[in-house]
Amino acid sequence: MGPRIDSTLRRWAQEYGEMGDAAFPGNESPKVNKDCEIVKLRKKVEELERENDLLKNFQAFSSQDRA
Repeated sequence: MGPRIDSTLRRWAQEYGEMGDAAFPGNESPKVNKDCEIVKLRKKVEELERENDLLKNFQAFSSQDRA
């Protein structure tokens, strides 16, 4: 397989891992594709919020060490 096919397969596997069957809506309406994108973005927001919380906790912890 060429590099383009490999990267496409990796992307599909990642999307399936993130969204399950919703990652491949097929030939359904564009609304379904938008809904899938919304689900994907919400998951990303949750991930980023968790990262921010961890960083805030780390910052608070490290500032206590300095005091």
